[in-house]
Amino acid sequence: MTSLRSLFGSFSLVAILFGSTQSAHAIVLHFEDFNDSTIGYTSTLPDPGTSDSNGSYFGRIGGAGGLTVGGGVSFTNTSGGYFGASQTALNSGPNIGSGLISWTGINISGFTNLSFSGLFAEDDDPGVADRWDPNSEVLVSARIDGGSFFNVFGIQSSSNGSSNTAPRVDTNFDGLGDGAEITDTFTQFVANIAGTGNLLDLRIVMSGLTEVGEDIAFDNIMITGDEGEPVATPEPGSLALLGSLAFGGFVVRRRRRRLGASA
Repeated sequence: MTSLRSLFGSFSLVAILFGSTQSAHAIVLHFEDFNDSTIGYTSTLPDPGTSDSNGSYFGRIGGAGGLTVGGGVSFTNTSGGYFGASQTALNSGPNIGSGLISWTGINISGFTNLSFSGLFAEDDDPGVADRWDPNSEVLVSARIDGGSFFNVFGIQSSSNGSSNTAPRVDTNFDGLGDGAEITDTFTQFVANIAGTGNLLDLRIVMSGLTEVGEDIAFDNIMITGDEGEPVATPEPGSLALLGSLAFGGFVVRRRRRRLGASA
């Protein structure tokens, strides 16, 4: 009878001959849900940050030990804690103007097709709708093995001249929001990370969110990558040929055994 080793040897041969491939397996390399004080990031302000009753805040909101914010801030599709910044130069709040959160040393060794994803939202108060000014922005950038930071994902005001406009995804990093609008519903956005290497650093910079109603919130920050090289697998036609080869080998061996027995 054909051995399993012989059978899988035939499978490999057919796969190589037909040259087909299967996508590599995507693996989560980094995940941050902001639900508690067990954190892997550094921030402009120590965890959880700071806030006041007037809606000025910067840091981890909600979850275990997170900030409580005032000012009627409201989001939908939340899942525990999140990170947020709002009117960061007003009232008795953070008064930092711009803020940064970053992760360093994310292991990406041996992984390809790196990807960033996160849930983003902006508190769209019905009384003060679409409130970003031209200098308001959120920019996600990365670097690999200590190189230069490069843009991965960005959100900008949808006007480069008018105030109080909707924040939108900046699809080409020209400083103008031209993509999907950021609303008060946490929505997932995904972006590719160019390059490969050993260690990845990630940062999110929030700038110009200094006036009343200017804010951003994000959650479930994730980095994924494909593990290893694509695995060779046969096309459907190759599988049919493989079946013929395996079955044929079985028949030949059976026939030879019977001849030997009758001799």
